[in-house]
Amino acid sequence: MKKFITRGLAVLLSTVTLLTLFGCSDDTGSSSGSGGSSGTSSSYDDSENLVEGTSTATIYDTSTRPFTMSISAIDGNFNPFFYTAQNDGNVASLTQASMLTTTTDSTGNAVIAYGENYPTIVKDYTMTSYSSSGAVISSENATSSSTDHTTYSFLIKNGMKFSDGEDLTIMDVLFSLYVNIDMAYTGSATLYSNDIQGLNKYRQQDENVDDGEDTSSNSFTTLGQQRINDIVSYCDNETSATNQILADIETVKKLFLEELTSDWTTVEESFGSRDEDTYEYNFEEVWEAYYLNEGVITVQRDEKTNAKLYNGDGTYKTTLDTTTIYKDEIEEVKTDATAIAAYTSQGIDYDIAVDYVVRDFCINFIWESYTGGYTADGGTTNTSKIAEIVQYWATASTALETFAGEERTAYYNELKENNNGLVVETISGVTTERVTSFNGVDLNGTYDVLNITINGVDPKAIWNFAFVVCPLHYYSGTWNGKDYVAAAKADYEAYVKAWDSGDTSYQLTEFGVECGNSDFFNDILQDTDKNGKPVGAGPYAASDSSGGDGTKTTFYSNKMVYYKRNEYFYTMGKGIHNAIIKYVRYKEMSDNSVVDALTGDQIDYGTPSATVTNQSELTADDDLDATTLYDTNGYGYVGINPKYVPDVEVRQAIMKAINTSLPITYYSSDYASTIYRPMSKTSWAYPENCTEYSKIAYTTDTDEIKALVEDAGYTLKSGVYTKGTQTCEFTFTIAGDTTDHPAYQMFTQAAKLLNQCGFDITVKTDSNALSKLATGNLAVWAAAWSSAIDPDMYQVYHKDSTASSVKNWNYPDILANPSDWAYEYNIIVNKLSPVIEKARETNNQSTRATYYAEALDYVMDLAVELPTYQRKDNEVFNKKFINRSSLTENPSTYASLIDRIWEIDYN
Repeated sequence: MKKFITRGLAVLLSTVTLLTLFGCSDDTGSSSGSGGSSGTSSSYDDSENLVEGTSTATIYDTSTRPFTMSISAIDGNFNPFFYTAQNDGNVASLTQASMLTTTTDSTGNAVIAYGENYPTIVKDYTMTSYSSSGAVISSENATSSSTDHTTYSFLIKNGMKFSDGEDLTIMDVLFSLYVNIDMAYTGSATLYSNDIQGLNKYRQQDENVDDGEDTSSNSFTTLGQQRINDIVSYCDNETSATNQILADIETVKKLFLEELTSDWTTVEESFGSRDEDTYEYNFEEVWEAYYLNEGVITVQRDEKTNAKLYNGDGTYKTTLDTTTIYKDEIEEVKTDATAIAAYTSQGIDYDIAVDYVVRDFCINFIWESYTGGYTADGGTTNTSKIAEIVQYWATASTALETFAGEERTAYYNELKENNNGLVVETISGVTTERVTSFNGVDLNGTYDVLNITINGVDPKAIWNFAFVVCPLHYYSGTWNGKDYVAAAKADYEAYVKAWDSGDTSYQLTEFGVECGNSDFFNDILQDTDKNGKPVGAGPYAASDSSGGDGTKTTFYSNKMVYYKRNEYFYTMGKGIHNAIIKYVRYKEMSDNSVVDALTGDQIDYGTPSATVTNQSELTADDDLDATTLYDTNGYGYVGINPKYVPDVEVRQAIMKAINTSLPITYYSSDYASTIYRPMSKTSWAYPENCTEYSKIAYTTDTDEIKALVEDAGYTLKSGVYTKGTQTCEFTFTIAGDTTDHPAYQMFTQAAKLLNQCGFDITVKTDSNALSKLATGNLAVWAAAWSSAIDPDMYQVYHKDSTASSVKNWNYPDILANPSDWAYEYNIIVNKLSPVIEKARETNNQSTRATYYAEALDYVMDLAVELPTYQRKDNEVFNKKFINRSSLTENPSTYASLIDRIWEIDYN
């Protein structure tokens, strides 16, 4: 969708944008751990599931009746390495296992868990800090000034298998580790942020660089941005064409076509369920909404006041009302027998074929109007429009990422060619060994150990080392003639043979990854089949509706996600057994449908919003247990991207108009509270007694808001504040297809106030808001973060983070063009990032909390994120079906009712 500098888009999400996988903790969001009782058997027999009429109380057959849970909007990327949406992570989580997990101690605090009673890769681990003289330093006294290095040693369990029966070995551990730390990795995990010895040498393929700060990622982004700048200069007739520019334009055209196609899907999926389709514009067909979405048709305005014009029925007047040209074209397209036959010949119904032909026409109509069409040499390209695409459409972001990746790949390929391979084959701080005893215990066998050595001390490291371990044989593959799976297996066999024969110098060098190659990461690791169907060692495996092996199209189909029991799950530990319930499903539904689904026995478990109305209805149903309420480990916020709102004063003005107490009214003070800093209040690092930040404090004083905008150089033009091409016109969008939402009143009141001050704000709903947020091209939005157990702020705010979240703060552009963003650059580079680093240099919580309080204030100074509320989580299950004793005994912020889902049983 087109993102004009003069027009922003805001999205409000009721779901969390980023989440860790089930049973693990990483830096992408919250952690869910194992809080229930340990299992006792190491295998599973269907005969143990007795049905009605037997000697036990079991009524419902666990081998046939699916356990069904609710889930809100799904984006469809279930790749454990690369998912960006919370719910996609939830879907993938049931199929995955991690190095470590979390549980809670006697006081309810989260602690690391591992061993035979947990489905973790790690059997045992040690952490030892050393001074420069080699003396051991106690953990509580370890700081970066006193500690030379810290070594983590992880004992890997024997005999583990993935759900497809393949062995899970240390090769899969190393594969997952090397994927997460590679320069080409674009997922949410930030393992690369840990100062692992030799990590920079490996990432930059340079033996001469030091450990510590790695700025190479920013340099590739800068090179990518320069290629975009070159395109703009050429399109503006400032420079001559080069082969690189012409090739890049062709890339932009292809990416633009993908964007327009994605936009059609977004509009089509939500059409008819949104109020604006039928009430605001009176649209009758999808193509009309699509043309409005893409700017082909626009809302009519009064020439003098610039106010929007209305029809007699109260709907907006659009340019579609003034001409029949578009409708006439579409009617003609609907009779194109040749185009229709191309679809009906494939067995597609006639009416659906007509819809497809209309879709194709509309997409190509817009694409060709901007690109001039496609030819191999780019001869018909409309260059003036190409410049607009790479600056104001979502393609600008994907093109930058593509070009930066190509620059990175070219750099590594040249290094490999000049040196006949990698300059630095491995990370020196990552080593392996085979042992027969560990941590003073005789193992009665030989086990593999992973050693990771970091410089100094880092309290966040252990949480990062709890990464998900994915199967190398599934996620890797053959690339440019090399079979990376076979190479890794051969290397491991040679390693085992060498160590078992006494050669302890042998170290693994094949990890199933093509170092630094973006094409490998995109085409192999993120193959569409792998994104659509996750495979791992978790309690369940991807299935289909009939219980067979799922595919990317049958695993998630018709708003349902299908799982079957992983028959090899018991191999994850002596205290682990296969899931009691054979089939599990996620039923995708809107948040406001969960209560009805629970009371109507459509689902067995759900997490509806904790509101007075919902709780009243749920507790009135004798079959439901709605007593599990605890503080969410996360918070709601409104974000503003400087890319589209470049003036900090305007960002502050928008925030000042937002009354963050209104969502509390939606939930009630019993179920939610106001939050004043961008960190979960459940964290020990949340500043005590902090209050509303003065620079963005809520006000109804229109003069105060106007003064801020005018200080930024804006003047009123046709009733709307304008500065050059920048206009204060934005759309606030509520996620979903209903206005029954905690932020609806907050947005509508803010819109009313801002419109009195010279803004043009519209409030809408959008059921596809989640996928739009992931692009990093939204101007103003609201969402909710799921918080990690450790309060580390690196992933979301540090200048060197490569997570998608920093795109929403416009970090790539700010860091690549510091002179254009002097205010933001100074805070991000000189203030915020250094403080985040200091907070990771000590284990002392009090000292860390002081640093985080300072860092949080810097985020507030950027005016990119306004914390709004922290609510309570509400877990509800059907007592008629579910045996309460099989759920987590004492659920809390860090341990949900279903954390040990494989132990859940029916009555």
